[in-house]
Amino acid sequence: LKLKEEKTLKTRRTSFKASYDDNYRFEFHSKSYVEKHRFSQLIAIYKKNRYIKFQPSTKLWAVDLDDYKNFCANEAPKFRRLLAEHNFQIERLPGYEGDCQTTKKIESICLRLTEEKAVVVLSSEGAFLIVNKAGTQVDELIENLTSVTELISPCCEDWDQLPPMVKASKGEIYRIQRVWNVADLLDQVKKECEAVPYYVDVQASSMLNSRFSQREELQKPIHQLVQRYKNCDLYPHQNEGVHFLQQSGGRCILSFEMGLGKTLVTLAYMALEEKRALVVCPKNVRSNWKVDALNFLPEYFDCQIVILGAESLKSVDKIKGE
Repeated sequence: LKLKEEKTLKTRRTSFKASYDDNYRFEFHSKSYVEKHRFSQLIAIYKKNRYIKFQPSTKLWAVDLDDYKNFCANEAPKFRRLLAEHNFQIERLPGYEGDCQTTKKIESICLRLTEEKAVVVLSSEGAFLIVNKAGTQVDELIENLTSVTELISPCCEDWDQLPPMVKASKGEIYRIQRVWNVADLLDQVKKECEAVPYYVDVQASSMLNSRFSQREELQKPIHQLVQRYKNCDLYPHQNEGVHFLQQSGGRCILSFEMGLGKTLVTLAYMALEEKRALVVCPKNVRSNWKVDALNFLPEYFDCQIVILGAESLKSVDKIKGE
């Protein structure tokens, strides 16, 4: 529980603001007796608790993390009762509003209130933080994602930017940028580490769910393609590829594995957007482009394909003619 600078303190009858000056003395924005009296009551409650201390460096009344477990076990009920008796309303800090069982579980694991071996996934500035308290088996799974993960330790520059709760966890902390990698990691934990539970915070869960629900939508058949071109029956991942090309204006890299239909996806995009294109490819796949175009999208590509070989490139006039 913290009293932050410029924090509004609410009671049933009144509310007031307080801030600190350079010498850490309290100043009131309103000088009424009621506000001064109420604020003094709050400080008196803080001082009665042996675990709550004023931290000059952060300008906060706070419980030290090393004492937090004892505070929760021995002092928290009494502290809450005193606050309620004096009509103070308790609110959670921004970013910690969730009050569901998962949120409480995550806090218990990160703040070391429980010895449970688990993996915690949190969102932070558009990326994902993975707190591994489950040991080396999960570490190995995460390290298999080497190219997209970053291990954050106290000696890293980014350490100070981490949420205090994450730093308090004393687990291995990783940052992963891509939502797909987080989803793959959780699938692997479920399959290969059945005894290891994982908990995903509200924001991270929302990011994962929104991305996957969006993917479901993108994989549905494209109405315009189906209507115009009867033979162009794409697989779900190919529909998603066409949308990806549309979203990037055709300027992108399709990294499907061999045999998954990159050629057809590109041709479908060209036909859908009514584009003209110069295809630069190895000689041995030139015919593939022509065959796919005429088989799947004959309505668009019929009589519109010209294949140029290496010899024809020697003659500018021939190219112009063709």
